[in-house]
Amino acid sequence: MFKNTNSIKNQLYRLAILQCLLVIVFWLYLIISKTMSLLNTVNYQISQNSEKILTQLDNDLSVLSRTTLFPVNRSLFANNDSLCSGLRKGSILGNHTFEFEFFTQAQTQLNNSSVDFVAIYDQSGNGVFLTKKSTLSHTCTIRQNADWYTSTLQDHLGSSLVLGPNDFLNSGIAEKDSVSVCVARNLMDPYHYRTIGVCVAGIDVNNIIRDTFPENNLTNQEFVIYYKGKLLFTNMNTHISPLPEYQGKMRKQFYSTLKGSGIEHYLFHGDNTAIIIRTPFSSLLHHVLPAQLPIIMLWTGILIFISQTMFRISRNIQAFLKVLITTCNAFETDYVPTLPALSLPLEFHEVLLSFNHMSDKINTLIHEILIKDLEKRETELQLLRTQINPHYLYNTLEVIHLAAYKNNDLQVAAMAELLGKNLQYGLRGTTEEVSLQEELRQLDIYLSILSYQYADNIIFNKVIDPSLLNCRTIKLLFQPMIENSILHGFDPNKSKIMIDILGYKKGSKIILCVSDNGCGMNQEELKKLQQELSNPNSQSIGIRNVSRRIQLTYGPEYGLSIDSIKDLGSTIIITMPYLPFDTLQ
Repeated sequence: MFKNTNSIKNQLYRLAILQCLLVIVFWLYLIISKTMSLLNTVNYQISQNSEKILTQLDNDLSVLSRTTLFPVNRSLFANNDSLCSGLRKGSILGNHTFEFEFFTQAQTQLNNSSVDFVAIYDQSGNGVFLTKKSTLSHTCTIRQNADWYTSTLQDHLGSSLVLGPNDFLNSGIAEKDSVSVCVARNLMDPYHYRTIGVCVAGIDVNNIIRDTFPENNLTNQEFVIYYKGKLLFTNMNTHISPLPEYQGKMRKQFYSTLKGSGIEHYLFHGDNTAIIIRTPFSSLLHHVLPAQLPIIMLWTGILIFISQTMFRISRNIQAFLKVLITTCNAFETDYVPTLPALSLPLEFHEVLLSFNHMSDKINTLIHEILIKDLEKRETELQLLRTQINPHYLYNTLEVIHLAAYKNNDLQVAAMAELLGKNLQYGLRGTTEEVSLQEELRQLDIYLSILSYQYADNIIFNKVIDPSLLNCRTIKLLFQPMIENSILHGFDPNKSKIMIDILGYKKGSKIILCVSDNGCGMNQEELKKLQQELSNPNSQSIGIRNVSRRIQLTYGPEYGLSIDSIKDLGSTIIITMPYLPFDTLQ
């Protein structure tokens, strides 16, 4: 057999789980939206920092490029050809005039924040340099494998060459090798158009970025900067990110991608510079988590509160339902329990009141049914007891009938036969119902018996709706009333008595009226008879017996009512349900 598991308990649990899931989803939505907002803020900060770095770098390179022109510019525009003259002579080592002039002019160039050092080399690789931290110029010599120096000398157009820390090596300036971004330029003799030396101006890499990254609260960031598509400098130790599809004509473009254990941000700035910044997820989490922690704690508390509230509500409902089920299972025939008073919500309190009201009503109905059952049994027992004497009387009447017939006394024989049939009808199945047609047929037998005594003094009329003849009724319905009309209503001073039976249907009820034009009753007698009908201890057998049998069979709303007027007659109204034999009772 299929077992229904769709209990209220399961539904409450599902509802609680659904609400928790909704809170979790909303919680995740808030966290994700807040995280995305913070990431957008971080992206904006990185974009601004990247823009600042590249703008500063472009400015520094422009300043460094102009700085490398100062020896030639002094010769052309300041009428000071000391530096170019010294370079034309060949080696500048030991040329104190050259060193003094260089020191004087280089100090002016170092006043710019974008220049950390300046150096001039002759064609033999001998040089002199000055840094911001030094108070005197120093000499230096190009070491072997200084590719940048060779490349610069070979450029006879006087153009500049941008060098990264990894390119500026073996310069003879130990403190600036591998840490500087430089611009090297081939110095062309302005008068003879030939190479006379190399001028280098540089800036420390740390000076470019030190004032930029600390503004962003992200740690462990790595970056790589490209110049015209080639690596300029980076702080990435491993896995240096290549520049993707560099396009020289691109004015500005910023975007980010997931890569490895972090996010890489790309910014192309103008036609020359580009930067890639790699931010680890751990840094982003460290940046985002403090802002998310209050939200996480708040919604975790709300989730716990909702879970506990739903648990308490579910537990209270289950406790009430358990008490309700236990109480329903405790129903007995002679006892119906009521629910105890509980601390419940309004709706369940109304259910409790309704259930207790129903229990009280059921107790009352059970009590009434038990009383009716006892009365019905008592009536049936009385009928069974009274069957003994009529049974012997029926046998005696049969003996009288045979004796009268043998003696040719046909009237006595006929009376004995009719009386025997009447007794036999009453003794057979005292509690079973019969049709109204059969009850009227039996009434005709009883009237035939009375005709031997009263002859034509009784006038009997029947007007019955034919649709009622197949309806159910109790036995011996009319006989006590006809007998009561004759015994108490027949006036010897009158020659005749008229008894009328009228039967019709009214809604779902049958109305049967038994009327006579006998002596009738005054109000005191009528009131006494009506009291006997409703008194369970009355010793009256006839009319009250009929009334109680109707009520016990069909219900308390059915029965008899009596009306009478002195010297005019009496009327008994019988009310029964309309129950044809071809329908269920």
